Amino acid sequence: MNTDKQPADSQGEADENMSEEQILEAMFSNLVIQQTRTALFTLGQIPDPHSGQRVLDLDTAQMLIATLEMLKEKTKGNLSQKEDELITHSIEQLHDIFAHTIQAIEKAQAEKGGQTESGLYTPPSGLVTPDGTTSSSSVSFTSGTESTPAAAPEPAEPAPAPKQDDDDSHKRFSKKY
Repeated sequence: MNTDKQPADSQGEADENMSEEQILEAMFSNLVIQQTRTALFTLGQIPDPHSGQRVLDLDTAQMLIATLEMLKEKTKGNLSQKEDELITHSIEQLHDIFAHTIQAIEKAQAEKGGQTESGLYTPPSGLVTPDGTTSSSSVSFTSGTESTPAAAPEPAEPAPAPKQDDDDSHKRFSKKY
């Protein structure tokens, strides 16, 4: 009976578990970093790598921050100290940037006072709003969290009724594969 193999096998399993633990820790860290970077992108902190424009979408940023908070709550007690510090720091950083962005919007609104016809404010230069528009103004932001009432849209004229043919023998739809 060879007793030397038992500790070697146990050590090999420990190395595999440690390696698996390190992989899982790296995957968790990557998830947190990915969510954080996406939130920073939607807060206009990171430009689009293709267009160089900055996007401001506060609703999406709020959702991403809330997702990180939920992830922290659901994994409470199961995180290493390093993982817990990473997610806590990321959430705090995003809260600070979000609050700063809201303050910048409010300040710009107070200084400029220039609402568009829709009741929203124009974003700074290079920012693209969720509807895809770009602004050349350099003072204020468009926000989905504005509390200004929007004007009611004009009622559209009803669409004309489709012509009905008496001859139903013609094809209305066709599929081609």
